[in-house]
Amino acid sequence: MKSTHETNRHFPQLTHPLVQDLCWAVSGPGLLHEINLPAILPAHLQQKWAAENLDWFVALDQQPESLENWMASLKTKRLGHRFEAFIHYFFAHVPTIELLGHSMQLYANGITLGELDFVIRYDKVVYHIEVAVKYYCRHDKGLHMSDWIGPDAKDRLNQKWEHLLHKQLPLGKHADITHLLQTEIDQHLCWMQGKVFLPDALPMPDFLNPQAETGRFFRISGFGTAIPQATDFYILDKPYWLSDLWLPSDRLKMINRESIAQLFQENGQFLNALHVGYTEHEHYQTAFLVADDWPHHRNNPD
Repeated sequence: MKSTHETNRHFPQLTHPLVQDLCWAVSGPGLLHEINLPAILPAHLQQKWAAENLDWFVALDQQPESLENWMASLKTKRLGHRFEAFIHYFFAHVPTIELLGHSMQLYANGITLGELDFVIRYDKVVYHIEVAVKYYCRHDKGLHMSDWIGPDAKDRLNQKWEHLLHKQLPLGKHADITHLLQTEIDQHLCWMQGKVFLPDALPMPDFLNPQAETGRFFRISGFGTAIPQATDFYILDKPYWLSDLWLPSDRLKMINRESIAQLFQENGQFLNALHVGYTEHEHYQTAFLVADDWPHHRNNPD
C-alpha cells in the first residue's frame, strides 16, 4: 500500500480540500496500462502538467475562491461529474494548455450521436480526451477485465473500456468535429483515474497500470478480524472519493470499528458497498466493505 507521502509526492504542501482533489485528478496514476492498451493518456503528459504548474497549484491553494465557485456551480454531486469538473477547471485555467472544446455534442438527422469530453491544444498537439473516474474490486483472480467489478456490482471494467474505445473515442474522428474546430485532432486518448481494491496480494494483470492506486476490500462478515491493528476509522461519502483516497480530511466522518457493521446493515448497505478509510501502522488506507454474496447481490435501480 502507498503511504500518504508517497502518493502526494508532487504537492505535499497543498491544504485546501478542493485543491487537493484537483491535484489528485491531474497527477494521480491512471488505472490502465499505457503500454499494453491503445489510446491511454501517457503518464509523462500528466507528469509534465503537474511539474510545470506547481506554482499555479500553490497559488490556487492560497486563493481558492475561483475553484470553490466553479465546483459550487455543479448541479449534481455525482462523482464522475465532479471529476470531469476538476479536469475542466484545470484545462480552462492553466496557462500552458488551450481548451478548444468541452462537452462538444454531435448530431445526425436530429439524433444525438454523443459528445466529446475535451479537446485541448498542448505543445502544438491537439488532443481529444475522454475522462472517467472508476473504482473496481477484483473478483476471482482478476485475469480478465470482466473480473474487475464496481463495488456496487453494477459495472465492470470491460464494459467501460469497450465504451470508451469503440463509442467515445471514434466521435473525435467525425468530420463535423474537424469542421467545428477548424483544425485536425492529432491524438484521441482515454484518461481513466481511480483505484482498484484487492482481497489479497495476487499480481496485477497486464491491462492495469502497475502504479495504480490500490486498496483492500472485505466481505462484511470478515471485516471485524481482517485488520486488527487498524485505528481511526472514517466513512468516505461518494462525492469525496478523490483526494480522500490518500489523505483523510475534515470532510470525513470518524466512526468506531464496532459501529461499521451496524451502519452497513441499518442503512441498507447490503444493496451498496461501504467505503471506509483507516489508519494501520501509521499509513492511511481505504477499503470497500461488500456483502458476503458480492458480486451476485445486485443493487436496485436508482
